[in-house]
Amino acid sequence: MYRFCARALVLPALLLCNTAAAQDKLTYGDIAARLYDLKRLATPPLPGERSGNFSSCDRGAKYNTEKGQYERWHANWDGGGAIRREGASMVVAEIDGPGVIWRVWSASAGKGHIKIFIDGLEKPALDIPYSEFFNNQSGMFAYPELVLTLSKGRNSFVPIPFQKSCRIVYEKGWGAYYQITYTQFPKGTTVPSFRGEFNKEEQAALQKANDVFAARGTDPKPPGADRKTVTETVTIEPGKSVDICRLTGRRAISQIHVLPYADEDPVRTLRELTLSITWDDDRQPAVWTPLGDFFGTAPGINRFKSIPTGMTEKGFYAYWYMPFSKSARMTIANDGAKPRTLSLKVMHERVDTDKPLLRFHAKWHRDAYVGVDEKSFTHGERWPDWPLMVTEGRGRFVGVNLHVWNPNPFGRVVKVLNIDAKQFAPRIYSTMLAAARGWWWGEGDEKFFVDGEKFPSTFGTGSEDYFGYAWAAHNPVEFESALQNQPLNKNSSLGHVSNSRFQLADNVPFQKRFEAVMEKYHPNNWPLLYACTAYWYQTAGESDLYRPVPVERRVDYYVQPNRAAMVPADGIYEGEQHVVYHRPAKVQGMKPSDGDWSNGHHLLWQGDVGKEMSVTFEVGQQYRGPMTARFTLGPHYGVFDVLLDGKVLKKGIDLYGPKVAPAPRQELGTVELSPGTHKLTFRLTGSNKQARRVKDKFLMLGLDYMALAPAE
Repeated sequence: MYRFCARALVLPALLLCNTAAAQDKLTYGDIAARLYDLKRLATPPLPGERSGNFSSCDRGAKYNTEKGQYERWHANWDGGGAIRREGASMVVAEIDGPGVIWRVWSASAGKGHIKIFIDGLEKPALDIPYSEFFNNQSGMFAYPELVLTLSKGRNSFVPIPFQKSCRIVYEKGWGAYYQITYTQFPKGTTVPSFRGEFNKEEQAALQKANDVFAARGTDPKPPGADRKTVTETVTIEPGKSVDICRLTGRRAISQIHVLPYADEDPVRTLRELTLSITWDDDRQPAVWTPLGDFFGTAPGINRFKSIPTGMTEKGFYAYWYMPFSKSARMTIANDGAKPRTLSLKVMHERVDTDKPLLRFHAKWHRDAYVGVDEKSFTHGERWPDWPLMVTEGRGRFVGVNLHVWNPNPFGRVVKVLNIDAKQFAPRIYSTMLAAARGWWWGEGDEKFFVDGEKFPSTFGTGSEDYFGYAWAAHNPVEFESALQNQPLNKNSSLGHVSNSRFQLADNVPFQKRFEAVMEKYHPNNWPLLYACTAYWYQTAGESDLYRPVPVERRVDYYVQPNRAAMVPADGIYEGEQHVVYHRPAKVQGMKPSDGDWSNGHHLLWQGDVGKEMSVTFEVGQQYRGPMTARFTLGPHYGVFDVLLDGKVLKKGIDLYGPKVAPAPRQELGTVELSPGTHKLTFRLTGSNKQARRVKDKFLMLGLDYMALAPAE
């Protein structure tokens, strides 16, 4: 899962020439500088240069090479995975060198020790309580911009290099959840192996990186030769576009600024305006995004500062290094109904090398399943993967901004709990909302597939973990840092949420193909909607797969759902759409080959005997008649009683079956329901003698739908 095997690569002569010119001896200062070196991102990746991660992800998710298919791809017990266990300890990372550990993240850090073994030595180079590894106030990791806690998530960006190998062991009591991100350098590269302490030169390199991180919002790149500035104030008429600049020569755009901006509706306007950049007279722009999304946050104006991009009181900025060989054309288009006036500043400079450089790409999309099998992702074996970006060619993935629209179930939870928000202090109110755990959007893992690999070399533990925080950040929490940001989260992760993660030192190099996905457990009609801006570098002249998105798909999709929409016209209440549920229940996509589940999903819950799973649903008008339901059968499923508004409706529903399949729709009883909110409870009472328990304990319930109508 986590070891790379040698791959035969067919490489152009130009790439092979690059290997001879590669820097094959790195000092610790060279390594630390990669934390903020934006220019280096345009350097083509070398053969043998690879990145990946180790994590506590659920090992139940597998690719079956014999069958050629993914199995239990939705597995989500992400806290306890390890390479192997040695007594009470866990071996969490093993990798051959030369290489470097770039980022260590954990959801919590206890007193159990972390041991780091370098270059095969029996004595660990580091053996300290895990909590001390994230101590940024004293000791060897006292660099508060490199070692930081973001809404309960522990992050360390202190590089740990190794020449031959690195093995990391966690001892009992270490904490919960982990991610370890690394890069392997090409063979022949020499690095200074970590010795368990830093000398004065290494401390100075870390302090410089810490200072650059602290000064985010200013360009970390030194001014280049022959730097020039284009300053423009333009008015773009509705339906028109304006070229901000046309540059010629072998140069690089080093800064883009949109000066202080005011608008009556920035959320809409910054989606109606788009930015595109075309390199060297290519047929397609390499950069195309809504204007606001390009600068790393959405929707609207949300101030934050990171190394490559941000929004401050002085305006929007981007410091990506964007070289070109012949020409660059930057255009802003206005797809709105009103003229828009903008002031911009673009800085460009002469490229200081004759070596070939990659081209900067940034693309925005919603549900663009380009380059992948959409059916497999949405209803097949690759569910719940949602594509952040896919590209063919050679380059480096360097980051992503994810805009989440998660209105569910804000209005309905308030109704269900009969809460008047104005009667409560914000902290109490948000805590009650957090208790209704069906709201959480971010349970999905990031997965990066490099050069056609079937199992991803990066496999995360949760969306919020990738962005640097932990435990779902129940209360409204906004944060910023050099590489990880949440500049928008007003309502306990309900409504609009914006997250960004920039991978500078730990960028992901690829030679032939790159596919980045984020698991998305809730379908669009839940409702849960993602919009993504991905950033990467790619070989000059190679077009990517993404095309401009029409304005009608960029605006007005983020509206609060109407409660009346929760009452289905046909009386069929889908488990994933028309009921409010709470964790640990979750929506699960079902394979069409195994049965005809309604909408291809069911609501899955698992627990022990005596436990209950409840959902609430809305009734629009007085109803008297039969209530029916359709469940899932399977070898791990239990026996349940059904209660309606606290009263037993039907006893002993046995959901055992020899294989997972949808059950026939069955009568629950005759009910009388008034308009409003009602509660349906499933109480686990036991199991069929043939049933098999999950992890020797839990039994399952799968609700396809509930209906206020007779069974067919």
